[in-house]
Amino acid sequence: MGLAPFFFEKYPQGRLIAVWGDGALHSAFAILRVMGAAIDLADRDFDQLEAIGPFRMLSDAQNAGVFYAGKYLSIPVAMLLPKMYAFAASKVTIGFLFLLGECIPEVREFYPRSGLEFVRSEASGLFRQDLDIDVEDMTPDKIDRFTLLSPTFETEDIRSFIRQYLRNLSLFLRYITDPSHFVSRSTGEWIGLSHYRAWLSFERITDEVVLMLTDDNSYLRKAALFRILDQLSSLATSDQARQASIFRDLALPDPMASDPISEGLALYKGAIGTYLRSLLPAARAALINTAVGSVYVPGIVDKKRQSISLKDGRVLTPREYAASLLRELRNTEHAYYTRNFDSILSISTGDTPESLPAIGVLAYLALLARPDLFLQRRW
Repeated sequence: MGLAPFFFEKYPQGRLIAVWGDGALHSAFAILRVMGAAIDLADRDFDQLEAIGPFRMLSDAQNAGVFYAGKYLSIPVAMLLPKMYAFAASKVTIGFLFLLGECIPEVREFYPRSGLEFVRSEASGLFRQDLDIDVEDMTPDKIDRFTLLSPTFETEDIRSFIRQYLRNLSLFLRYITDPSHFVSRSTGEWIGLSHYRAWLSFERITDEVVLMLTDDNSYLRKAALFRILDQLSSLATSDQARQASIFRDLALPDPMASDPISEGLALYKGAIGTYLRSLLPAARAALINTAVGSVYVPGIVDKKRQSISLKDGRVLTPREYAASLLRELRNTEHAYYTRNFDSILSISTGDTPESLPAIGVLAYLALLARPDLFLQRRW
């Protein structure tokens, strides 16, 4: 806040947005932290009170420092990189976003890491980059210029989008702190540990989104997408067999099936909301085209019939093959056994489009807007 006068002097048309969590929100998160501390109770003997040891996680269960507003404010800022429309900063549970009165076209120039470090430092203590860069890497063609929002938007468009984002974030926090959304299938009672794990999954997804938006390595951004879809699949169902199909459906849903990402994005209006909604089908189409184009074995792809004939006799549509390929690539990334290597991976180079990580960011925005479409009703 002490720097605000200098910002306004430089950008007299700028706007200052402050976000913080109220006492009820901090108390709700503190309760979740305490429930998570149950695994650290001595002997885990809940029948013998004298056997219960101290809560070793109570340092995290205080009424302050639970809701880190700056972390969430960094998401819309990072979405706009490498162009700069705003700065995010935080102090304990209060986050500040200073919206500039104009767009700075390129903040990375020849120093991409230093241009992104401020976003990471506000987002999470997990991310710290080495700011050293070799001289031979200081050329424009060596710099990874991944960007989610390529057009230049008006300041008012940015302001409108951030207001919608914060509104959806607020509604999401109310949803995920409500015990009635985390109850046992058999008893209908609140399951505190499942509730706590769901919150941790959301925190991990948030960190992965920041990593995806700011990392300058394409393969790390794509790996982050796999982890985001994994976390979303675990929130949707506890059945591991079903998680695999949910993973595929989030990336490439059947045209006749529900599409929670698309439905959630529909709540974002204005110029940026319209652009985000156009990114989803474009990223999915690029995935299908790249997956089909990565098949190098002659005679596998029938362009006229729009089909891929596998070695095991199955005939898949381009969408079905792309969804299966993405799932198998996820398995190899996670060192899982690939049951379909011979039929899916062996015929492909494994290429995926650079736009693929956009699906993860869009899924995060949709999750904030419509958590009811992503989270299972009973745990």
